[in-house]
Amino acid sequence: MKLSSTAKSRLLQESIAKTTLNVWKNNAERYRVFCLTTKPTSLLMWAHYATKHQGLCLEFDATAEKVWRARRVVYVDKLPLANADMMTNPTALLEASLLTKSTESSHEDEYRLLARDGSIDPTFSLATEGNFLKLPCGAITAVIAGSRANMDRVREIVREVAPGLPVKRAVQRAHEYHLDIVED
Repeated sequence: MKLSSTAKSRLLQESIAKTTLNVWKNNAERYRVFCLTTKPTSLLMWAHYATKHQGLCLEFDATAEKVWRARRVVYVDKLPLANADMMTNPTALLEASLLTKSTESSHEDEYRLLARDGSIDPTFSLATEGNFLKLPCGAITAVIAGSRANMDRVREIVREVAPGLPVKRAVQRAHEYHLDIVED
């Protein structure tokens, strides 16, 4: 049975889409992605990622070992499709699948640390122990609590886990849609 050019084109598009989905899924399973931003005062970030301002944000020293390896996310309008170049260039494949997001999210100004489970791939530039990335002493410079966080509990946890680590708080400005980060 001979396929028409339209059928061949549709089959090729479906094959590329399926391959792309499988590549994305495979990378998501193989890599650990740690997301960072330069915007700790973003109302949307606190609402989405910190349980409506009840959660925590960690402040990092961007020059600390491991943290400085964070790579900037690229924001695009179209989902990158797997292509022949990517199949022979693991770096291009990794960047396309784990370092791109929709332009709809560009307000996040996101950076990502990409790591692999050290027991699976100890040669990868950033290796985790299971799902955890060990950071050097001093890499975390503060804990920032959301404006609706339980500050007593936050202080208690910080005292137990990292005594002396500064605790800050995201506070909404009066009569404005803006947050300030203040020492607690």
